[in-house]
Formats: sequence, C-alpha cells, structure tokens
Amino acid sequence: MIHGELHEYTTAEVARHASTDDCWIILGEDGKQKVYDITAFLESHPGGPEVLLDLAGQDAQEEFKEVGHSKAAQDMVEQLVIGRLRTDGRRKPVKKGRVILPLAADDAADRKLGLRDTRLIGLMGLTMAVLFAYLLAPDV
Repeated sequence: MIHGELHEYTTAEVARHASTDDCWIILGEDGKQKVYDITAFLESHPGGPEVLLDLAGQDAQEEFKEVGHSKAAQDMVEQLVIGRLRTDGRRKPVKKGRVILPLAADDAADRKLGLRDTRLIGLMGLTMAVLFAYLLAPDV
C-alpha cells in the first residue's frame, strides 16, 4: 500500500485503542507518522506485552528508537501498518511525563547497558543458540 493510500487517523482515534484486545501505537518521524495495530504481536514481543501496553494508544517513536531495534524488527513492524497519522498543521500532543528511576546494577556491564538491555542481549543469545542447534542437528 502506498503511503498516500493509507487511511488517516487522528491521535484521538488512536488513543481509543489502548487495551490487550485492541492495541494501536504511532511510530515515525513528525509528518511521516504511521498507525500500527500491534494487538496480534503483544504476546510475541521479546520485551513482553507490558512494554507495548504502556505505550498503547500513544506515539511510541521515542521509545522505539531508544531500544535500537534491528532492521528485521523495523521491517516486521511495517507489516502491522493500518494507516497514517493525520497531519493537519496541528502540533503533536505533549506526552505525559514519566519518571524513570535508575536501576541498581551489580556489575559494570549492567551499569553501562542497563539491566533491561543485558537481559535482552541474553535472550537474543539464547534464541540464536537454539536456532543454530536446530539448524545443525542431523536429520533423524
């Protein structure tokens, strides 16, 4: 679907889709924002559904960029596009403030990367090990 052919949604319309049964988010740079229905992806998200549900019905671009998603993840999310955000010259709504408390880290790696990043790297390593074991296993 070409960007110009996508249905347009307002931020108010997107905000109404903020539950486990109906979950939308907004991603993209200002003026090029798209709306994504991520409902079916909630349970398979590597960071868990809670991460996405915290952003449900909102602009999640900043958080998406901060995580540093792979090219594969960026390509995968494009399959969930349902429309684009209406740009009618109005300014983007101000996000609700969040307080992010620093994590107590036990070692230098956790202090540098953050505990959540370290867990994600570990999960990715485990996934790769299982994949390689499956691919290299002799056919029985």
